[in-house]
Amino acid sequence: NGPQLTITVVPAILLPLATVAVFTRLYSRHITKQKFAPDDWLVTIALALGYALYADIVVCVVLGGLASHITEIGPGNFVIFAKSGAVASGILWGSAVVVTQLSILAFYIRIFGIAQPWVKYCSYVLMALVSGWWFALFGSIMGECIPLDKLWNPMESGSCIDQNKMCGGGGIAHVILDFFILLLPLYPVWKLHTSVRRKLYVSTIFLLGLIATICSILRITCLVDLVKIDETDATYSMWLAFFLEILEVCCGIIAVSIP
Repeated sequence: NGPQLTITVVPAILLPLATVAVFTRLYSRHITKQKFAPDDWLVTIALALGYALYADIVVCVVLGGLASHITEIGPGNFVIFAKSGAVASGILWGSAVVVTQLSILAFYIRIFGIAQPWVKYCSYVLMALVSGWWFALFGSIMGECIPLDKLWNPMESGSCIDQNKMCGGGGIAHVILDFFILLLPLYPVWKLHTSVRRKLYVSTIFLLGLIATICSILRITCLVDLVKIDETDATYSMWLAFFLEILEVCCGIIAVSIP
């Protein structure tokens, strides 16, 4: 169906583009005889996590019934969807976006750290915050249902958090951190002794990451009606959230690799 094609085909196009962007970045450092910096290694790890997330989504579509109505799949498919989709994909997505954020912050430290020491200190603070956000995300995913088995076995006794409410703290905090990271280099860029046209060009490159941030905003179910999770038909109602996850990862990696 249409959603299944969208969630499998579009990332299959974007991931190779992200791969080209990363390897072009690495190749340019190789031919200029520069050592690979921490930000280079981090974006490479983010790319690997992006592929892992895509593989997980494909498993969810093919075996777990993602983007199909829950009435069209069997109990075994739903178990795969819950384990591979609701748990594994959330952790992979969070890991990919955090490593991407750490890469751009490490890049800021390398570029602006000496001339603008305050950028370095702000980057370290943001690194600590995004790392803390990952641990909070991991805890919320693993504690989504108590016991966790109830996530794929609704008949088991226990309780689960409303997924539409889970977005409040984690999703909004992620977007706020994104904005801080994107805005951080703009002041030092405009302090450079160069033409206004050059400053606008460099600022635009840094702000390309806004595309990834927009994807993150759209998947915040408590703010945007575009993605509303119907827990009685989770396999179908969650497909767009999964799509925006992989879209955010791909766009973020491409944006980080361009500078």
